[in-house]
Amino acid sequence: MKKKILSIALFAGITTATYAQGEVNVLYLDGTPHVIAMTDIDKIELTKGSINIVKIGGASESIDINKIDKIELKANATGINPITGKADGKIIVKADGYGFDVSGLANGAEVMVYSQNGMLIGKAKAKVGSAHVDAASYPNGVYVIKAGGRSLKMVKK
Repeated sequence: MKKKILSIALFAGITTATYAQGEVNVLYLDGTPHVIAMTDIDKIELTKGSINIVKIGGASESIDINKIDKIELKANATGINPITGKADGKIIVKADGYGFDVSGLANGAEVMVYSQNGMLIGKAKAKVGSAHVDAASYPNGVYVIKAGGRSLKMVKK
């Protein structure tokens, strides 16, 4: 669990500039959230037993790793693209820091994500007209989203 938290924290430090309009949410074991806007963060440092968040202007705060349940990175959508479906009208695909959200689908419709070389790497079924494919672990790159009889290329940054 600690390795996962450290990996997420390191990822947060690397991608802070990329998701400048997002936020970092540190969730403590007692359920208390601590939210910091990414625009306020200069860098995130990993030290033995703690994570040090250095804010723009030099102020910093240290968080004990043993008190952290998880760290979430929340970012605004990086892409919204409509796909014209066969009879259903428009299907909307949104890419955010967590994955791909597809809406405008029939219930039970499959959404499939393929890598650039054609390998199926993720899929989901639509519930209440939408589906989410978790792409947080996918590397940056171009992906093909197939949904509602159509396909669309998306870029994960």
